[in-house]
Formats: sequence, C-alpha cells, structure tokens
Amino acid sequence: MDGIFLHTGWRSSGTWLWEKLRNLPGHHGFYEPLHEFLPSMSATTMATLSPCAWASRHPLISKPYFIEYLPLHNGQGVAGAKPSFSFDGYFDQPGEDLHAYIASLCAATNGAKPVIKFARSQGRLPWLAATFPDYLHVALIRQPWAQFRSGWRCMAEDNNPYFLAAPCLVLERNLANPMVAALVAALALPIQPAPGACLIRRLKFWIRKARLLPAATLYRAHTALWLLNALAALPAATLVLDGDADPTATAAVFGLSYDRTSRPSAAPAAMPPNLHARDITAAHDTALAAIAPALTPSLCARIDPWITAAEARAAIDLATPTRTAVAPTWRRAAWGLQAQIARWA
Repeated sequence: MDGIFLHTGWRSSGTWLWEKLRNLPGHHGFYEPLHEFLPSMSATTMATLSPCAWASRHPLISKPYFIEYLPLHNGQGVAGAKPSFSFDGYFDQPGEDLHAYIASLCAATNGAKPVIKFARSQGRLPWLAATFPDYLHVALIRQPWAQFRSGWRCMAEDNNPYFLAAPCLVLERNLANPMVAALVAALALPIQPAPGACLIRRLKFWIRKARLLPAATLYRAHTALWLLNALAALPAATLVLDGDADPTATAAVFGLSYDRTSRPSAAPAAMPPNLHARDITAAHDTALAAIAPALTPSLCARIDPWITAAEARAAIDLATPTRTAVAPTWRRAAWGLQAQIARWA
C-alpha cells in the first residue's frame, strides 16, 4: 500500500481520523486537496489555520490543516490546484489536469506515504480508485440525517451555512448528469442551470440562499448528494467505514487508539424548525424511487442501514412519530425489485 486516500463527506467525522493517520510514522498528510479556496490560499493561512480559528467543531489537531502544502505554494496558492476541481465534473471522468495534480501531491512527501483527506471526492471515487490502484481507498460514510443535523447546527449556532449550501452547488454544477437531473426534478429542488457562472460567485449565492430555504428543501438536496455519493463510493472503495460507529472501533481498524478527550463535547443541538420526521422519510422515498434503475439488490442492502438509522434518529430528534419497524424493511426490498425490473426492461 503506497498510502491512504480518505474519502469523506462534509460533517462526517473525517478530520479526527485523518489527524490520527497523518501522524503515523512515515506518513505525510494533505487536507482537502479539492477545496475551492486552496488555489488562492495564502501561505499565512496555510501555516496558521486550525480548528480554533473558526467554529469547526473539530477536535484539536497537532498542526494546522494545510501546513503540509507550504512547500507547494507558488506565491498565489497551491501549484496545480484549480477551483473547478471542487464541484465541477463531480460525477464524471476527470481530465488529465486533476490526475497530474493528485499525482504531484503523492510525489511531494519526501518518501513518506501520503494520507490524503478528501471532502469532495466520493462522486469520483471510482475514477480515483482505478487511477491510483496502489492506495487504500477508505470511504467514511455517515447516515444522512446525522450529517445534515451537524451542518444545520453550524448554520443555526455558528452562522455558517456552507455545509447546507454546498450540496446545492454540487447539484447545480452537475445538472448535465442524468442522475443529478432526475433527482433535482423528483425532489422539486429550486436548482436551475447557471452556464458559465463563476463557481465562487455561485457558492456565495447558495450560502445566502441556504439561510432562506425551508429545512425540508435543504434536506432533500442533502439526500440527493448523499445517495449519489453512496452509489459511486460503496462499490469502488477498498474499505468502507461508518461515520456513526464507535470511534474507538474505527481507530482500531488502523491499529490506532482513540482519545475521547480530544473531541468537542456533544451539547444539545438546535433542530431545524418546521421539519418533521415524515419529511425525512419522504425525501428518502422520493430520491430512491428516482434512481431505482441504478439500485442493485446489493446496493440496496448496503444503503439500507444508513437510511433506516437516519429515519429512526430523526424521529427521536424531531419528536414526531415514525413508521413501524416493518415498513422500512418492506420498502427497501421494493427498491431491489424495482432495480431488477429496470435491468430486465
């Protein structure tokens, strides 16, 4: 194994695991190489940005997030990085420029094994796994309600709507993808093509709009991206980890220990207003029906535990009745049947 590619979603508990792997002897960390601001990030920011500098809700880390990029700084940002790597072509076959950029990071470790933590790669995991086959590709997946709830908390309590806005931007920038278009239409998302629009301007647009959209709409957008990520990442990853699992067990997979004191305390979180458990279930049902042709029985079986856990947890958090335990099981079985029928047709 030449190194580790850690493929995470936003708010999926990936930073603490990367920090552990980054500090292994003979390893060299790179944090979020597809970040849209990395191409223009100043050397000062790279040398200083840490969890204490913003309301990150991340554990303390041994050194700033981006400090390993400093030798690659070209006076403006990281050499080879492009803003378009972040959201454009998110589910498509990347070009040679992205290949060359990731390869350059793998080579810039002074002989150590790279540990690269992505937050914008799960849709491209099949390509990354095929292009860099000698690396361990770890997909860290958290159940969608917990991931969304963490993003909502960042907006409600920290005035940071980025993690609710970003899924909308991913969908907007990839509307030419048939699966994306099908989900946007089925979920009635207020997302329209914006051809030629500047990516950073559109990000700022969605950050403003996220504050105004109903929570149910934001959850539907989150669900669309979550499912598309899962469909791409689950079959391609070398190892799949549950972001909601006991972190002690997750760390033990790599022979690491877990220091519970390094994690922020889990204080009660603000819940989205006017959101009900039925909205969560409806978003899942609608999205799954829209992508039924792509759902094999094996994928249904792998996705089901996260979806079921999300609905059960949302029912508790939102204090509304949930469906009986029998209904989700029957429904998931129907997905597999729909997928089989679509393949036979």
